[in-house]
Amino acid sequence: MTIAGSISVPWSWLANGTTRVDAHINRARAEAGHYPDHIIKLIDDQGRILYASDSHEPILGFSAEALLGVHFHDVIAREDIIHSELSIQDALMNEEATEIGFRHLRADGTFVYLRRKTCPLQGDRHSAYYILTRARPRD
Repeated sequence: MTIAGSISVPWSWLANGTTRVDAHINRARAEAGHYPDHIIKLIDDQGRILYASDSHEPILGFSAEALLGVHFHDVIAREDIIHSELSIQDALMNEEATEIGFRHLRADGTFVYLRRKTCPLQGDRHSAYYILTRARPRD
């Protein structure tokens, strides 16, 4: 799977008791390895951040651990929340990646403009879906 389109994970990742969310976290870690200068997040169907790449610290000043469990609305400029929500809804409805620009909160209270790709991922019986995002500061 790449963030640009596919919405599945290799079935081998689901063997030996690995849950779908674990498989998606592994996918997010792999994305982070391929794109070390991008911010990678895995978000559940309630909007909580399940995974945040280590690149958050140099770009935004937040440690990855500090973002776990935080609702993604809490780190987006209020004016951009609806735009971000619509992007996620479009990705889910069309089952393909979407791309938007938005302002992300930095640890110092300022905002940085990011370009984000949003990819829907299949959930399991406990979750309707997951969202994998890859963002970078806008050029």
